[in-house]
Amino acid sequence: MKKILLFFILLSTLSFSFDYQLSLDTFGPLIRVGLKRFENNSVYIKAINGNLLIKYNNKTTILSKNNSINVSYSNNKIKILNSTTDKVMIKKLDIISMFDISKDGKTYSTYRGELELLPDNNNILPINIVRTEEYLYSVVPSEIGFSFPDEAIKAQAVAARTYLFYSMRNKKFSLYDVEDGVTSQVYLGYDKENKKINDLINQTENQVITYNGEYINALFHASSGGYTANSEDVWGTEIPYLRSVDDRENDIESPRKVWNYKISKQSFSKLVGFNVSSIEIIEIKSKRAKRVKIIGDKTIIISGDKLRQIVGYSKIFSTMFTVKSSGNYFYFSGSGSGHGVGLPQWSAYTLAKKGVNYIDILKKYYQNIDIKNINYQVAEK
Repeated sequence: MKKILLFFILLSTLSFSFDYQLSLDTFGPLIRVGLKRFENNSVYIKAINGNLLIKYNNKTTILSKNNSINVSYSNNKIKILNSTTDKVMIKKLDIISMFDISKDGKTYSTYRGELELLPDNNNILPINIVRTEEYLYSVVPSEIGFSFPDEAIKAQAVAARTYLFYSMRNKKFSLYDVEDGVTSQVYLGYDKENKKINDLINQTENQVITYNGEYINALFHASSGGYTANSEDVWGTEIPYLRSVDDRENDIESPRKVWNYKISKQSFSKLVGFNVSSIEIIEIKSKRAKRVKIIGDKTIIISGDKLRQIVGYSKIFSTMFTVKSSGNYFYFSGSGSGHGVGLPQWSAYTLAKKGVNYIDILKKYYQNIDIKNINYQVAEK
């Protein structure tokens, strides 16, 4: 009787493992996400939901549920449990296991997947190893929030998945595939997930955007200001599917449809490093300030985006602006938010409310594209 019972337990375990592997295949290949917001000379890791296996050098230790461990940087090595090592791997021992990570041991964030810790630039660099679709569960709400209509969220999901695979195909980081901030896509882990959004992402499972059979650079931004931009007018490179679109009928509910910003000439002068008397827009492309002349103790010409960077992206929301000088102040008046290329999220919001489906939304802002299904089992190989 015991032998029969053990046989059925083993059979159940094997069957469960097989089903779990199939589910992992549908969740996509493993990707490496650099958790730059947790890069620090010391990090704390906590096991939640289940146990974690910690591997370093030729040693292993179990981090049991609700327990934590501190790992620190030391002379281009990682110090852990009175040992130093070149790398620490933290793996799940239970299917439901997740890990918490913190810089100070007080405020933690939760992540799916597994974790690799490496010494880098006098700090510890955490790298989250996670399945593609689980990564998107966090990226989509991190980028678009929770309140958008379903079709807008699905459009964002397909764009985000495509942007990920394009980034992996055109890799610019040596230690990981993408970062967790705006240099790639904002990724805030499990804490940002939402069941409804997860379900909507699942409805777009495997779907990516292609042009001539290749993943597109599926750029997106918050608000078009009434017109999206040609790629070459922003970055100098013409990309056939990233064309300017008249968007005046759709960019109507954005909180950044119109914005204004005032800065004193003294404050602006401090930011650029010399006394400034006037600012002139000398070139406009796609209705955006392409080049700006700054005049004062000396004269310099910079891009509109460089001016945004100097003053602050949270103050000058886009390069679709005019600027006036009056008394001791510069007055900026603008429209839109972000670089203006590709999919505007607030326009997707409006179109979705009008009843437009996510595929037609994508085809409006990415020209002559196709929506394809990716074979994850092939992609992982």
